Amino acid sequence: MFVILAIIGIFAISALFITKSIDAALLSERESRNKELQAKTESSERAALLIGTSSETDLKEATTTENNAPTPIPEKKEENKAIFSLAILNSTGISGKAGELAKLMTAKGFRVTYTGNAKKLEQGTLIQVKETSKKIFPKSIQEIAKITKNQYLPTETILDTKSEYDAIIIIGLK
Repeated sequence: MFVILAIIGIFAISALFITKSIDAALLSERESRNKELQAKTESSERAALLIGTSSETDLKEATTTENNAPTPIPEKKEENKAIFSLAILNSTGISGKAGELAKLMTAKGFRVTYTGNAKKLEQGTLIQVKETSKKIFPKSIQEIAKITKNQYLPTETILDTKSEYDAIIIIGLK
């Protein structure tokens, strides 16, 4: 009889140990999913700040649905140009060209953070844009190209990711 009770006791302890192990594994999995969801939410919030989304409802709809499946971020009608940093350099040798274009860009809602002279004279006008900025501000980049196209014939090039600006316009002779 004692042996049977000992075997039942061992099974009971084993069952308790297995149950606790399973509970710990499930809890760990739940915490892992919560951290992953929190990271996605924080990433979406950062992206929303960059593209100008401010509605908490828009953000929730942009990140999850009822079954927690990702959904596409809704297209934002207007980008937040106030966080887009733009530098304008004069490479024409004609005084004041960067300032003139800076006034025009500011009037269109862009934040011009630097104007000055380029180190060397350029024949043509260049619009240098970071790859990440192209993805975040596609409409703003198109608008910059359209505005500069009215006065110059710009060529778009890639801006180094280490630049402190999202885009640099170098006004050339043509």
